[in-house]
Amino acid sequence: MPYDNWRRGGLAALLAVGTSVGAAGCGSDEVIYVDVGDAQLRVHVKGDPDADTLLLVLHGGPANDSSLLERGRAAARLEDHYRVAYLDQRGMGGSWGRLDDDQLTVQQWARDGAVVVQVLQELYAPEQLWLYGHSWGGMLGTLMLLDTDARDRVDGWIEVAGCHDGTVLVEESVAAFEVRAPEQIAAGSEYAPQWQQALDVVTALPEAPLSLEDWLVLTEYNAEANGWLESLTAKTEEYAYIGHLLVRGNESYTGWLPSAQKVANGLVEYQHGVETEERLGEIEVPSLFVYATQDFVCPPGLGRRAQARVGSSRSAFVELSRSGHLPMFDEPDALADAVISFVDEEAPR
Repeated sequence: MPYDNWRRGGLAALLAVGTSVGAAGCGSDEVIYVDVGDAQLRVHVKGDPDADTLLLVLHGGPANDSSLLERGRAAARLEDHYRVAYLDQRGMGGSWGRLDDDQLTVQQWARDGAVVVQVLQELYAPEQLWLYGHSWGGMLGTLMLLDTDARDRVDGWIEVAGCHDGTVLVEESVAAFEVRAPEQIAAGSEYAPQWQQALDVVTALPEAPLSLEDWLVLTEYNAEANGWLESLTAKTEEYAYIGHLLVRGNESYTGWLPSAQKVANGLVEYQHGVETEERLGEIEVPSLFVYATQDFVCPPGLGRRAQARVGSSRSAFVELSRSGHLPMFDEPDALADAVISFVDEEAPR
């Protein structure tokens, strides 16, 4: 049955919800809103309107929005090749909706995403539709392919520095500290005391599965460690994205900090206990895993293990050696090249 509960942004949106939207109704650059019953999901659709392939971008977080992934050279190159749809997840960015405790589940976010897939297919009729998930978006995309009807609608899967399994994240993060911390200490890093403290703490954690409290301790050190790597301390202007959650030009932003904090608290509790590795064989679409050597938030071991277990007859793992958790800014051309070469091999002929 066609899904018709969507609308384009523009004057109708301004009158209906009291917000303004930018660049709506321009074919290759428009905003649509997808009604999933108890939420309105904002999707910014950009890129080549004549492309046969559409990428649905699933942002990280979970308390984040799509604006970060719309920036920079990697995004521009993907938009030159494909039609690209940037989804603001429930309660984030220009999306809004119920954030009751019973809604704050990974499964709800996956169901939301599946509806968006259906709408994009019916509205734009791409010959192929691929999911592209970064960080938390890796977990969201994985569950969309495992537990929703998106598995029958999606033609390919790209996971960039993603976390699709909370237990595997623990194992790979501890292993990364055991290797990299002694290297940094021996090299005389100015952050040697921090590396030693992190190593002492994470290696003393119990074996997975961790309690939520211990899991949060580990993930905090994961995030800090990226800042202790000297090779990642000199960032480009594109990488200085502080405030991107609050500044979106003339577009509306309804995911203010109280909402973002509630989403983070609710979904992180679910995320840490999600285990999908043993089910990855159920994913049979072409799958690309792009990870970064210097990423502690989602270490590259996650991607290696996923690529080895995914059920697709065609899969690939790419490791970017000079990147941290945001390879789209650290090595934008290398990331874009990896995606374009893999997707185009599957392009309709």
